[in-house]
Amino acid sequence: MKIEIKNISHSERLSEETHAFAATLYIDGKKVGNVRNEGMGGPTDIAHESREGLELIRQAENWCNQLPPTVYPAEGSTPEIPVDMSLESHIDALLLGYLQEKDRKQFLRKMEKAMLTGIVVCPEDANEFGEFKLKGKVDDFVMSASGRALLVKVLKTILPKMKEGDRIVNRNIPVEIYKAAGLADYQYPPAEAQKEDHIVQRKGRTKGL
Repeated sequence: MKIEIKNISHSERLSEETHAFAATLYIDGKKVGNVRNEGMGGPTDIAHESREGLELIRQAENWCNQLPPTVYPAEGSTPEIPVDMSLESHIDALLLGYLQEKDRKQFLRKMEKAMLTGIVVCPEDANEFGEFKLKGKVDDFVMSASGRALLVKVLKTILPKMKEGDRIVNRNIPVEIYKAAGLADYQYPPAEAQKEDHIVQRKGRTKGL
């Protein structure tokens, strides 16, 4: 059974003990009703729009009840907590996945922007990054011998400050510059990633003509 929430409206300001949101509920591709949570710690309300919608919601509830429980991992002195699955908890999980993906895309956009005018260092599996700003665009430095030499110099300055697991994520810096600065293969993007990014950029420019 396919359960989806669409047209999601989420309010960070109103989210206190739970996420405040409203969305349209779809089951097996059919719009069956709406869901919402006021953000005050109460349950997520599920409202049907028709008799058919009500029946599909009941079927979805039965289907969710048969799913394995969600296990929240232990944290500090708090042991892991298994929570029985229900349609409500399944919807809440869908919302959480949506919000996490939204945050991930925002983070990537911010990081991509930073790479245009700086060297970006990202810890392994982290949602933050460090930026070493340059006085100009990275692409411009790459185009000249003096600019490439400057990038090597800056990278050599950054390298001793990098911690275990840190990685420079700039795909707009050629591999040979990373190697000239003494970085190990695992400390910068592979050449394949740079080629793929170059192809995407060329396609984007072609579409704009």
